[in-house]
Amino acid sequence: MLLIAIGSLSIGFANAQFTQGQKLIGPSLSFNTNNSTEKNNYSQPIYERKENATSIGLGFSALKFISSKKANGWRLNYTFSNFKNTTEALNSTPINFGKNIRNIHEVGIGYVTRNFIQIKPKLNFYYDVILYGNYNLGESVNESTLAPSNNYTSTNNGYGISVYITPGFTYQLKKNLIVEAALNSIGSIGYFNSKETSNDFALNNYERKYSGFNASSSLTAGSLLSNFWFSIKWIR
Repeated sequence: MLLIAIGSLSIGFANAQFTQGQKLIGPSLSFNTNNSTEKNNYSQPIYERKENATSIGLGFSALKFISSKKANGWRLNYTFSNFKNTTEALNSTPINFGKNIRNIHEVGIGYVTRNFIQIKPKLNFYYDVILYGNYNLGESVNESTLAPSNNYTSTNNGYGISVYITPGFTYQLKKNLIVEAALNSIGSIGYFNSKETSNDFALNNYERKYSGFNASSSLTAGSLLSNFWFSIKWIR
């Protein structure tokens, strides 16, 4: 239904400024960060919780036009993500401070079908339908000042496969050069499988496995603007 709704937007627009057989080739970059702070003032001791999430992504894609408004091709991605949350009891004696830090590396490859809708002679809206597979590897560190003997580290790895839809815009700077801004995906469905392991000591010696299917859809402005990929593409 999402594809039908998006495709209907093309009615009344002119063809995009591309020709069959042309190629779009180039790198992409993504950077996102989010911070939050929460403090409870209704009980003693007062706890303050801080969360930070940062991700950096690098990508490369190559697409070939099969018509003036449609291109197929491949994309490669690498993403590094860091998640950190801390909890501190303010003005506490002894010091009561705990933290959890997770670092995740992800590599992925996807087959892309892109449809263009021209807005102006140099400006296009597009949406990608992507079949994507990924593998991720990470580490989590858990520390507490009150119980340092319980500090432990865990590792995790997993893979997934999904189909998702990503909208975006292109602007042609020169005859053979365009810039792209890809928004967050508006719909996805996929399968994931992951494993988390810790062998630090008896209390935290475990292996946990997770798997399942997920599906999501969102057209809100906040969701669309929560993740950007910027790209430079050469037309050949």
